[in-house]
Amino acid sequence: MAQENNQPATPQAELPRLEGWPLENFSYITDSLKGFKLGEAFNNEIYDAIRKGLPNFEVSRDFNVPQFEAMRDVNMAVPKEPVRYNLRFEQIDTERGKMHVLSQIDASLLKDGKPDVSATFRVFQKTGFTAHQMRNLLHDRTVAHTRRSMRTGKPYLAYTRLNLNAPKDEYGNSQLDSVPAFRQDYDAAKLLGKVIPNNYTQQDREDIGRRLNNGDIVPIAKRGAGGNLDVSHLYAAPHEDALMMIDKNGEVKRITAPAMEVIRNDQTQGQKTQQGQGETPEKKEDLGKGAGVAQSMAEPEDKPNGTRQRRRA
Repeated sequence: MAQENNQPATPQAELPRLEGWPLENFSYITDSLKGFKLGEAFNNEIYDAIRKGLPNFEVSRDFNVPQFEAMRDVNMAVPKEPVRYNLRFEQIDTERGKMHVLSQIDASLLKDGKPDVSATFRVFQKTGFTAHQMRNLLHDRTVAHTRRSMRTGKPYLAYTRLNLNAPKDEYGNSQLDSVPAFRQDYDAAKLLGKVIPNNYTQQDREDIGRRLNNGDIVPIAKRGAGGNLDVSHLYAAPHEDALMMIDKNGEVKRITAPAMEVIRNDQTQGQKTQQGQGETPEKKEDLGKGAGVAQSMAEPEDKPNGTRQRRRA
């Protein structure tokens, strides 16, 4: 049964407590899990495995996380989906002795309690995708993250998506299609500026841009025809140099720079028409609430989140 990441884990076994180098090893592992946004859900199982002296071991836990892909209306309850994270640890030799390190993470979207879409992600020196990013990659969305050049060792920004149709590499990891940002020339801020309503603040825009880079689907609230509040959703598609928009009817539209000028003109014309009809003070106040409505639906970053590929909007 899937559980929240803040639920207590299984009590520790009755074994001698860790001390010295094994305790330092445990602290090293739990510190690394913070970078993956996995919290402390695995701590007890990892502690017990190290105490038992297991050379290699795995720990697994299911999380219930918000499924923003299903949202179509501001008044809808946000459903949740179960996601399973299986962490693989291996023992290596160091100058101080044998040490356990996190080597890989298996992430799976569950359906009826069984993995429906899965992938394996390599961990290198405590770095890799966060749990939230892994979930978004399984949904066939793109994540912007920092990679390190194998030639120079310098970090650079890359747009990465998961290729579940490709065979896994020699280590069993799923194939990633990455494009360096300096080659893609993807101007997310410029594209976003064409579709965000005028009542959104600069901070709102930066928050939306950050979530799009994380692979999220982001709700955008604006005033539509007749003064009704319409909620659409955006997600980034850097490989296509576009934003994808899910309208209130659930239809997906590919938004590129030329098309955005048309959308912006339509919004401006709609505002002029509404102003010509006159606005009540109440409606003016509601127009300023769009950003707040979308912000209230934002998903917290610190909650985690042979395979076939499936496009999920």
